Amino acid sequence: MNDKIDIFWPVPGFNITTITGETYTLGNVINEGGCAFVLDGIDSFGNPVALKLFKPALRSFEDVKTQWENECKLFEKLRHPNIVAIYDHFIYGNLFYIVLERANDSVYNLVNKFGPIPELTVIEMTRQLLFAIHFIHKNNIVHRDITIYNILYFQEVPSSKLIFKISDFGISKDFSEICPWQPHVCSTNIAHPTFIPPELLLPQYGYTSEQSDLYHLGLVLLYALTGNLPINELMSKEEITQAILKGRPRIAAEKLNSPLGYFISILLRRRQEYRYSSALEAWTALKASPV
Repeated sequence: MNDKIDIFWPVPGFNITTITGETYTLGNVINEGGCAFVLDGIDSFGNPVALKLFKPALRSFEDVKTQWENECKLFEKLRHPNIVAIYDHFIYGNLFYIVLERANDSVYNLVNKFGPIPELTVIEMTRQLLFAIHFIHKNNIVHRDITIYNILYFQEVPSSKLIFKISDFGISKDFSEICPWQPHVCSTNIAHPTFIPPELLLPQYGYTSEQSDLYHLGLVLLYALTGNLPINELMSKEEITQAILKGRPRIAAEKLNSPLGYFISILLRRRQEYRYSSALEAWTALKASPV
């Protein structure tokens, strides 16, 4: 961010009042990504919210503003039962905020705390997330960052049904921005290292498209079902690349020796044309399988 622009860094307990009169009490950081922090918060009526705060991160004020505006537009456009809802957005102290509904936690933390998710719940999770992905793709958007950190769960009381929702559209793209004649339209350094699809590594595997989101979903489901990812951050960049190109995620799914494992393995195929062609086709196939 430009050095001439003064910014105000929030601290837990600070109250922000926006130009529309809304007041948000800020809490602690509950998540952090490459471009933003997510803070716990309370709105004017005492409701829990999450506030996404965009990092300056050596970028110009206008660059951060553009990213903030783009993500706000996507959240507004993509209102769906299985997509995290936007409540508000504002600028305060020359920092950019998005106010979102507050989840219980991420799928990563859910599994890390309680262990693998039961198969029937994973199937219902799959239905909900495919429903959301289908809606995102119908609106000509590729999410590009569906991970165990960006899938959030909601549960009103311990005995109620888990609701899963997709969040974080920070690196999402409109289909019109993705050129099919450019094999590397999406740089590999913007994806979480353990969630890079094969098409971002070698052009012969295809181009970034809807199937890239389905590959990411396959990794999320594999983690939910087993509590492990076949590729981890302790591996070197070269080891990660080779594991992806050799199809280690697909092999891990096949080793489950179950109809759900086979379904996940199709999502994780290296070549896009051998995956399901759409979220709707994937759900149709899962409904027809003997799970």
